[in-house]
Amino acid sequence: MTGKFEKERYDPFAEKIDVVALVKDLFRETRDQFHENRDQAIDLSPGRVQRALAFLRNLTVSDDRLVPSLFDIVVAAKGVGGNSYALHMLKCARYYPYLPVEMSGPFLSVGIDKIVLPDESSAHTAVNLLRDFSFVWQYLSIKPDPTDLQKKKYRYSWDPGGMCSHVPEDERIEKFNDHVRNKALSMLREDLVVSEKFTVSVRDGIDIRETLTKWYTGDIYVKELPPSRGAMDMVVILFDADHDELYPHKATWFAEHDEESTLTFYSTDPFDNMIGPGVARSYYGGLSLLFPPRPVPNIFELETNIEFKNNAECLTYGALLFSEERRIAFVAKNKPGVRLRKMAESLKKHIVWVPLSTFSSETLKKLRTFHVLNGKHVRSWAARFIGE
Repeated sequence: MTGKFEKERYDPFAEKIDVVALVKDLFRETRDQFHENRDQAIDLSPGRVQRALAFLRNLTVSDDRLVPSLFDIVVAAKGVGGNSYALHMLKCARYYPYLPVEMSGPFLSVGIDKIVLPDESSAHTAVNLLRDFSFVWQYLSIKPDPTDLQKKKYRYSWDPGGMCSHVPEDERIEKFNDHVRNKALSMLREDLVVSEKFTVSVRDGIDIRETLTKWYTGDIYVKELPPSRGAMDMVVILFDADHDELYPHKATWFAEHDEESTLTFYSTDPFDNMIGPGVARSYYGGLSLLFPPRPVPNIFELETNIEFKNNAECLTYGALLFSEERRIAFVAKNKPGVRLRKMAESLKKHIVWVPLSTFSSETLKKLRTFHVLNGKHVRSWAARFIGE
């Protein structure tokens, strides 16, 4: 902020700087740099940044201040983006962009009540006569990202005999799985809705669309929903179907208990992003969820006479093959193509398309990120590195 004011001071035609706007710019610019230079799990949407600013406002008011302190800014950043975003915010906030490069000569290194003279390495005690406030030391725990050397150490210490998932992410994906199945079934029912004129009973409610369409008749139309038939035991979610080179890891995970689904997926290599001891981060390209769970073979290793175009097509064919119900839910950006529809017809199945755009980008980012743990004992400390 000091650099912004210094730049404005040298420009006689510059607009007056608003401190509140500077704080917003700090969050926005840090977010943009944060995601341009790093592959992060948390995507800071405008809504999340707005919540961070609201949180920062409350912290500022509770401290009886008009302008937020650096400590409050970092706390608010950690609350919405975790340790990595808070550390990046601290570095950006302390960056001073304006330096008189045309000036030459020795410079002093100035710190808090300390000063280092030119050509000296030891610090001397100093007093700032222009300070009009007192410093208060406050403690904030920020865990930086592991270095490349630490990541290699985590990778070499990985025990290949143990591997499991992160429980909060399992619960999140199972809730989404249940939501998608209910949504797909409701879409099927809506396609079979029957509208008729209101006579005696309102049936299942007033059909607003049909009533407005035929408003000139003066009649009210009601709708009748057919009873739900059948169920869905398989859900396919395709986050990215066009970049197979980014997703070399393919596996099938079996359920640990009856409340979990059998999970088949293709994803990025988790060992490329070790974030802690026994904790690896990865991103789904696509996955299929089978509920109630039962053991099925890995479709990516199954020998078939079909030559699949990509991982998404192979994953969808496996869902059609292993599903015991006639319908499967298909969550993707685009409708299933002709090849997938022909595969479904050959297996006497029906694909129910649920557009990926019906879900928020923030929700999809959370669902797409998962972590591989090196054994169930890692679950006791995994949350400290994952940031949940």
